[in-house]
Amino acid sequence: MKEKLTEEELYKKAHALGERVKELNCFYGLSKLVENSDATLESIFQGLIELIPPAWQYPELTCARIIFEKKEYITKRFHETQWSQFADIFLHEKKVGKMEVYYLEERPVSDEGLFLKEERALIDALTERLGRIIEHVQAEEELKAANQQLRASDQQLRASDQQLRASDQQLKSANLTLGERVKELNCLYGLSKLVEKSDATLESIFQGLIQLIPPSWQYPEVTCVRIIFGDKEYKTENFKETIWKQESPILFDCVRFGNMEVFYLEKKPEEDEGPFLKEERKLINVITENLGRIIERIRMEEENERVYSKMETLLAQKLSEYLPICAKCKRIRDKDNNWNQIEDYIEEKTKTKFSHGICPECKEEYYSDLS
Repeated sequence: MKEKLTEEELYKKAHALGERVKELNCFYGLSKLVENSDATLESIFQGLIELIPPAWQYPELTCARIIFEKKEYITKRFHETQWSQFADIFLHEKKVGKMEVYYLEERPVSDEGLFLKEERALIDALTERLGRIIEHVQAEEELKAANQQLRASDQQLRASDQQLRASDQQLKSANLTLGERVKELNCLYGLSKLVEKSDATLESIFQGLIQLIPPSWQYPEVTCVRIIFGDKEYKTENFKETIWKQESPILFDCVRFGNMEVFYLEKKPEEDEGPFLKEERKLINVITENLGRIIERIRMEEENERVYSKMETLLAQKLSEYLPICAKCKRIRDKDNNWNQIEDYIEEKTKTKFSHGICPECKEEYYSDLS
């Protein structure tokens, strides 16, 4: 009897040893999956799911599932049953997934339902190891991405450095161009300020404008200006005609009323239009175009003032006469002895149009019920 018990003990120990070997094979297989140079979390999960059934007591009846970030990895014969064993996967103490092992058929009851206590230890160890693997793989992926970004940044930095060296002259040229554009904007702004003055006249605008133009050209110290409008000329103090000239007509209703001329007093390097920049051509054209609109506006204002003055004079003349007016209905008698409404009479004599309303006193007296 003693000898028989010894054989049973040896069998149990051999069986237990075989189970431990299967568990070790599972861990070894997981290690090999992780060591693969092109390993990803997906490949590790898919490989591990195939390692789990052979590591359990009844491989032919075992199926498994790993759930991670809303994705599932299952064995070929996966089916949920009532005989299950679960373990959560944690990353930085936060649950990120789960491992599930099922038996497809009922087996003898063991330490945890149908499962061995060693299988509990194994599934716990696997999920713990998976947590570290996920952390490691994600860290490597982040590091790889950071290295790629660093290399890309380094390449960009090198390219930028080369481009910076190559474009140093372009930058200086751009700064110069920007300075020229600022001068042009200052000129246009100064012109608008001249026009905005309440007592502005064409003469004051022309006189102020010729002082604004030289600082707006590339060589202010050798620039002089003349504006010709009608039979008058407006010139800078240093004005002198030379062969280095840029001009633009002042048009009003498509009719030429004057001219703006810019001269250089000495020779300068050739640019887009003789010694002048193409931007200076645009600027002088914009200035004369604006002058045309300014002249139109001022002339319209002068014409309006003339018409209003004439109307006021005419009205005063008409109303200075004695007018026969009815004391009751306020009608006016004309020279033909006809009685007219006061509005009709004034409109006929002065062409003035009337609009009608109700004054506060009449509203209160006659229409108080409508308030």
